[in-house]
Amino acid sequence: MATIPSESVDPRLTATLTGVVMGTGEVLGGVLSPFLAGALADVYGLSAALWLMLVLCILAGICALGLVESAPRVVARRNLAPA
Repeated sequence: MATIPSESVDPRLTATLTGVVMGTGEVLGGVLSPFLAGALADVYGLSAALWLMLVLCILAGICALGLVESAPRVVARRNLAPA
């Protein structure tokens, strides 16, 4: 929630973007997710909330696989390392 946004923008905007990302996470995770999990539990049973969390974790993992390393020293060290 902090590392990727802070590396993605101009250093002057880091605090603003970090606040936006954390605020969005709080609203989606703290307000909308319980509402959705409760609605799913009403329709499909109590285990639906756990399935929802599993699906969201898998989606987050898939999204994380698409991240590109932005630290120049790490990228340079990887390019020099023998295969």
